This record gives sequence, C-alpha cells and structure tokens, in this order.
Amino acid sequence: MPHDVRIESYGGPRDSLRPLFELADDSAIELDSYIEAGRVLVAISGGEVIGHLQLTGTGDPRQAEIKNMAVRENRQGQGVGRRLIQAAVDLAAAEAVTTILVATAAADIGNLRFYQRQGFRMRSVERDAFTPATGYPPGPLIDGIELRDRVWLDRMVLSGQVGWVVWPGGPAAGAVAAGRHVAVAGERSVEGV
Repeated sequence: MPHDVRIESYGGPRDSLRPLFELADDSAIELDSYIEAGRVLVAISGGEVIGHLQLTGTGDPRQAEIKNMAVRENRQGQGVGRRLIQAAVDLAAAEAVTTILVATAAADIGNLRFYQRQGFRMRSVERDAFTPATGYPPGPLIDGIELRDRVWLDRMVLSGQVGWVVWPGGPAAGAVAAGRHVAVAGERSVEGV
C-alpha cells in the first residue's frame, strides 16, 4: 500500500462523503437514516479522501458498529480498508468497547472474505433485509447471487490492548478469562506479551 495514506477523524459535512457512502449502500432511504450518526474515519492520500469508515453506537456501551465503509474502487486491494478497520479497532479499544459489529450482504462474497480476514466472525443472518420496503430495488445480483439476506459479523476487542483480538472460545479465551495477557495472531496465541 502506498505510504502516503493517513487515517484521521473526519469532522466535515457528511454530504461531501456521500458518494463514498453510496458505494457501500444502494438504498438512499437507509443511507439518509444514518449518514449523520456516529463518527467517521477517513483515509486520505494526496490531499483527497479515498476511503471512509463510519463507527456508530448500538445502544450497548460495550459495542460499536461499522455502519458504512468504502474505499474508492481505484484504491481497493491496496490495504486502505484494512487500515481503516485497524484504526476503528484501536479507537474502540481505547474507549473500552469489547465488540465491533458489521453487517454486509450475504451475496457479497468479497465483503465476507474481507471482514473475515480482518478478524470478524459470523454472528447471525438477517433474512430478507434487502427489500423494496427498505429502499432496495428488487432482484439485484451480486457475484451472481440475489441480494436478499444480511450477514452480521463481530470482532472481539480487548480494551486497552490496541490491536489485540480475542474470540470467545478461541485460542486465547481461557488465558484472558484467567487474567493473563494474550496476543492473538491468526490461529496462534502468544501469552505474556
């Protein structure tokens, strides 16, 4: 990834980011209902915003939701999304948030792969979430699969341990329950770090 990308908090008008928000949500009705919510992190390169991540509350102070995230198409696959996710995880950890949620279309195989590579795990499926009643056109296809259901994923965040991840029942869960410091990398855990 180019080294000129920086991630920072965004305080400007959300409407100026709307084209990026629209890359991640096809429903103007849904987008209008949340575009002003929460906080937005932006990825900036060459003085231009090339990606964003919107982090909102869920009503539970221990949780945060990635409500909308997108990277300009010509900058995808360069690690920008990964850096936005890590910045959101770091922010959540500093604020004692223990779980980050994200939802994506079940039909979007690329997004499912991306989020799982960032440490998210499947949580639940919300059937028939993308309907004309919620502002989505009938019958669109993503990767040849009809857009219907929404998949919820989550990633556990160990507060105060920026960049550390622990999954319930995962390789480090027992150590964390016992109060030991554990860093998790993929399927391995390293205790006492």
